[in-house]
Amino acid sequence: MKIQSAIYIYVVGFALAVLILIVLFIYPTLRDVKATSRNLFNQKEQLMALEQESIEFERFKRQYSAYESNFKTIDRLFIDQQNPVDFIKFLETMAFDSDVFLKIDFLPSFEAKTSTGALFRLSAKGDFTNVVQFLQKIDFGPYFVDIKEVIIQRLIHSEQSTKREVEADISLQAFSSS
Repeated sequence: MKIQSAIYIYVVGFALAVLILIVLFIYPTLRDVKATSRNLFNQKEQLMALEQESIEFERFKRQYSAYESNFKTIDRLFIDQQNPVDFIKFLETMAFDSDVFLKIDFLPSFEAKTSTGALFRLSAKGDFTNVVQFLQKIDFGPYFVDIKEVIIQRLIHSEQSTKREVEADISLQAFSSS
């Protein structure tokens, strides 16, 4: 019986030694292998995404000349924020074409608040339909603008006057590309 109990003790001791070996050496190694394989998989996914971006970029570079005219057209929608002379000339031309007297105030303090454009305050005087026509020309013109506020007041004339003259205060933001 002593031999049999000694065998059980050796078997239990061997089983405990194997279990300790697994817990101390094999499990951490398997855990590291799992983490490393997960990391490798993530890196492969990132590499595939970068390769796809590279392919798309090369295709875009080859087709750039086809898009170039569209880019130039889009660029002309924006004003030069540092020198909005062309936009001011556009406003003056539209006012003249609409038979509207126009006063333009450029508000440079707006530039400090946002870099997306410049704010203009317009004072327009003329016949109501001409002022509305002027607003439509600005809205559908060649520049990307956002008309923020329009206040229209009828001008009081003598009883003999049949004109429907109004004064309009207009706030608009003209967007810039920078």
